[in-house]
Amino acid sequence: MRAITFTVFMRIWKGILWVGTYSSLVRVDPKLGELHSFSTSDGLPGGNIYSINEDNNGALWIYSSGGLSKLIKNAPVDKYSFVNYDVQDGLEGLTQSSAVWKNEEGRIFLGGRGGLISFVPGQY
Repeated sequence: MRAITFTVFMRIWKGILWVGTYSSLVRVDPKLGELHSFSTSDGLPGGNIYSINEDNNGALWIYSSGGLSKLIKNAPVDKYSFVNYDVQDGLEGLTQSSAVWKNEEGRIFLGGRGGLISFVPGQY
């Protein structure tokens, strides 16, 4: 059996578990016994997942080695897609950090090089 190192976990509504690894984002549905893996070949800008956060609208925001991504879940699992953001979108100072927090108003904060990066989902 091959060992897999997990970098981050997040459980969201309906019991779905999202797991970040050094090479992919994994969706686990314990009720159905299903496991789906998403990597750079599926649209993630980087495979090393630092953090996963859910916004107030239920969208997932994934902070990876390639930048920030919003997971588009409005289709069957095998049709999920990503919208990617990086320095060209104003996300300067991205760094390898798993520091992430969402405040009561829904603003997401990420640890960045020399400080915090924050944004309100829906403005991107």
